[in-house]
Amino acid sequence: MQNERKYPFTSLDVRVRLLLLVCISVTAMTLYTETVLWCLFALALIWLMMFGLIRKAVACAVIYIVLWAVLFPLREMGIPGSIPLLTVYVRRIIIAVMGAAPIMKVPTGRLIASLYRIKLPKTAVLSLAVFFRFMPTVSMEYRCIREALKFRGIGTSVTGVLLHPFLTAECILVPMLMRTSKVADELTASVSVRGMQLEGKCSSLHEVRMRAYDWIAVIAAAAAEAALIVADIVAGGRV
Repeated sequence: MQNERKYPFTSLDVRVRLLLLVCISVTAMTLYTETVLWCLFALALIWLMMFGLIRKAVACAVIYIVLWAVLFPLREMGIPGSIPLLTVYVRRIIIAVMGAAPIMKVPTGRLIASLYRIKLPKTAVLSLAVFFRFMPTVSMEYRCIREALKFRGIGTSVTGVLLHPFLTAECILVPMLMRTSKVADELTASVSVRGMQLEGKCSSLHEVRMRAYDWIAVIAAAAAEAALIVADIVAGGRV
């Protein structure tokens, strides 16, 4: 309760979060002007902070700024190839991930109930529920693997990776691939036991309805997206 009073967006309807995720992702992939893209990134940072995801916002900001700092020296030096293009599209993907982060914090039961209210078929509900629970679980597994490697005296810092890249790849990628496969099976089974394979209408203990602040968030998001698109058209810049 205290966390929800501090970050009121934690009670925002899941359907609104999904709508804003689509808006953020589509806008990030279609903008051309660098300044407008920075404005969208700033709005995505505010979006994360409204949910109390401060550490994730800081991490995304650091990665985004580093990629931006790498892009322009490469462009000024006239270096061809995929690296400059990669820095452009990775930054856009980061913005999309920032839009999806609040959905990944939603409990599975509440997420499934909200997806049912959108009138999605069961197969789509199952796929989306597994997808949005998959990334946080894999992230937790990665942290456990890093802690296990530290306990065995294998460094996972930047220096350790640079000095022993093949050892790091073997000690991290192999366990991650094994755990990823097992996590996917476990999540699928977890969602299936919630009645996904039963015929008829499923019920839920979670109340799913739009409130006043949900509609305000939708209107504000629509206004912000329209302003960004208009600004991008008027500026007509390049990325």
